[in-house]
Amino acid sequence: MKIRSGRCHVALLWALVLGSATACETAAFRLNPFAATDVRVISVETVGPYLFSAVHGTQLDLRFAVAATPACARVLERGESVRYEKSGSFGRFSRGDESCDAVGTLSLAGWRDGQPRRRSGAAVVPRSTARYEVAWRDASYILLRGRFPLASRIGVPGAFDVVAVLPDDERCRPLATRRDASLEFRPAGSDPFRLLSGNAPCVVEGFAMPVEGLPGPSAPAQ
Repeated sequence: MKIRSGRCHVALLWALVLGSATACETAAFRLNPFAATDVRVISVETVGPYLFSAVHGTQLDLRFAVAATPACARVLERGESVRYEKSGSFGRFSRGDESCDAVGTLSLAGWRDGQPRRRSGAAVVPRSTARYEVAWRDASYILLRGRFPLASRIGVPGAFDVVAVLPDDERCRPLATRRDASLEFRPAGSDPFRLLSGNAPCVVEGFAMPVEGLPGPSAPAQ
């Protein structure tokens, strides 16, 4: 029993050491504006003019939006290992001689937590008015294009013309019939952004920059 107990203590110590080392590497990756890491492409789905791709690695486990171009489809092929580097607003993926720039994130909590935090003593959850039009819709998603000012809180650029990705569920469908709603930002928790319509809040899944093939704010929705 003593030998087993000793082995357990050693194993526990090693687990703590390895866990601390991993945490330090992850923190260093988040803080380094020029960091790069290898990730594996877990899934890819086409949504309008976008590819929504989930990647996983020791320092990065997030979902991204990229433009649905032939180059991005080749780089972000399911099951392949790709290089992710911090570049531009959302990063860049590369494999071989080809590269693909991410244009958005569908992991809002993870993206928020990886950004420098604003110091604020206010306990009130920030709200602002989002104004938008439906730019794309299918059986799974609703894409709203317009002004989402609070998106800048997590480093989304150009919040005056940005695409909000919503699930096509009973809470979010009423928003497709409107032109504006109250947007709420939470600096902690699993759902950073919520659009308020009636009694049930609609959880925003992601934000992305407009890409070619996406109707503009004044164009008819698809």
